[in-house]
Amino acid sequence: MAKINLSNIPHSYITAVFITSLLLVFTALYPEGVLNYIKLINTFIFENFGNFYLWFVFIALIAFVGIGISPLGRIRIGGKGAKSEHSFFSWFSMLFCAGMGIGLLFWGGAEPLYFFMNPPVEGTVTPEQREITAFKLAFLHWGLHPWAIYGFTTLAICFFSMNLKKGMYFSSYLTDKLSNPGPAGKIFRGIIDNIIILAILFGIVASFGMGVLQFEGGLESYLGFEKSISLEILIISGVTACYMISAMRGLNRGIKVLSNISMGLCFFLLAAIIFVLPFGEYFGVLTRAVSSYIYNIAGLSIGNLDFKSPYFLREWTAKYWTWWIAWAPFVGVFTTFISRGRTVRELVFSMLFAPALFSIIWFGVFGKAAIVLQAEPGFIGATINYDNVNTVLFRLINTLFSSPFFNLLGLLLVSVFFINSADSATYTLAAMTDKENNMENPPLFLKISWGITFSVLTAIFLFTGGLEILQYITLIAVLPFSIILLIVFIRLLAEMTDYYRMKYRNES
Repeated sequence: MAKINLSNIPHSYITAVFITSLLLVFTALYPEGVLNYIKLINTFIFENFGNFYLWFVFIALIAFVGIGISPLGRIRIGGKGAKSEHSFFSWFSMLFCAGMGIGLLFWGGAEPLYFFMNPPVEGTVTPEQREITAFKLAFLHWGLHPWAIYGFTTLAICFFSMNLKKGMYFSSYLTDKLSNPGPAGKIFRGIIDNIIILAILFGIVASFGMGVLQFEGGLESYLGFEKSISLEILIISGVTACYMISAMRGLNRGIKVLSNISMGLCFFLLAAIIFVLPFGEYFGVLTRAVSSYIYNIAGLSIGNLDFKSPYFLREWTAKYWTWWIAWAPFVGVFTTFISRGRTVRELVFSMLFAPALFSIIWFGVFGKAAIVLQAEPGFIGATINYDNVNTVLFRLINTLFSSPFFNLLGLLLVSVFFINSADSATYTLAAMTDKENNMENPPLFLKISWGITFSVLTAIFLFTGGLEILQYITLIAVLPFSIILLIVFIRLLAEMTDYYRMKYRNES
């Protein structure tokens, strides 16, 4: 059995654990004070930088499509001779499970229902107007825009790491002067890379905590379990054991298998709901909602709507964009592992339109089913909020299907997505923090260490009531990372142009 050399533990791992431990201590000692202080910082950021997020994501969407259309789309990830290692279905499954995962299950029916019951736009009076507005906003938050952020980040990491051989650290993408930095440069690079690793860590743990609560809601709805710390410990322990086994099996025998299973179950459940719900119930209004979303995408992107609340963009759209930005390095690094051999054009259009189309169909079907069922007494109640939003999926399945098979399918789907996201996260952070920069097979010790770290932090933050604090801190960490990402995107365009001129221009 190989011995673990403690000197090989990366500084970024030690730094992340140290900073998170300090946060835990302050959260446990001064929970209300820490929460209030962090809320003030968040309010300041979204009041002053909310429009920055809106414009940043919108311009990124336009630029990403432009790259795919342009001659730069001919560039092949990994070089001209690189070959793709995965089928499109497996590639799409791994990409989608990493990028959306359990969020799709959590919000698929809940967000359209929430906006239908609480219309945020003036003039939405009739049921059809409320439905179209609800779907249009759900499509905005889960459609093209998040995948543009994921895709642009993935393209940057793919190109810099595989074509220019600069490794996985974002700091090496900023300037050539950082290739052999002096003491000040090393400190600067360390700060940048640790900001990104902490943003990934906080985002994963916060999502892990929400996944625990949703799985707990399913057990409560189906099996009559009562919410308790013991039940949450049991869920965390079970999921941890599963994704540790998957992590030890590696990418092809672990994550790839789980991703294919996840997407297969998704397609089956989606088809079952379409079959049960009368076709006419959703086809007409969803067609109009999709048309309205596409036609008004520019206005939606920059918030050009007559919102009832001046805080809507801050509380929903801008906050969504920060979550997608926080997850972008994780999704980007992971997708880089599986994208060698694909052209830039294939990456752009496959990563942008295929996942967005699936998300629109998913939210359309599940959202319409939830809205139709809301007419029945006792489905969700008179109001929808964070106290009952995690049970919408399970209530929907339980109401539509009499067979317990579908109840078990819902729990299985949540658990598989849950395990797959955690597995992908351990793989990604292990590769990012490996001193040897081993993208293909990061050390098992690091994968297990990061996996246990996710589980322990999730448990502690849940039990100390600090999950909300962690979510707010993630949003704070996104601001400096957004600026880093903006610089990386600009540099990517310049580097890709030079690369194309050297490698491809003579073939035109």
